[in-house]
Amino acid sequence: MQASFLFRLFREELVAKSRNPICSDAFSVFQKQDPDASEHNKEATQLFCHLIEKVIPKFARELEAKSLFQSEDVYSYDFSLNMHQHGKSIFA
Repeated sequence: MQASFLFRLFREELVAKSRNPICSDAFSVFQKQDPDASEHNKEATQLFCHLIEKVIPKFARELEAKSLFQSEDVYSYDFSLNMHQHGKSIFA
């Protein structure tokens, strides 16, 4: 999908916790002439892997520990807010 990077953005909460600054032009044509393009792409890939391998599983364990699905709390729990605070997008 062309330009899909425009809607598959990292949440600012996740980027703020990153060890390295993440180039907003990673994987885009905007860095075509940038000699550091491969490094920018590598850093963005590392952050994505961290999200998939660490952040999301941790959030899932926290949800499971709350036992939300076994109580009425499931109706009052703000999933969107909590996902965003952990740096996860609802749509990605």
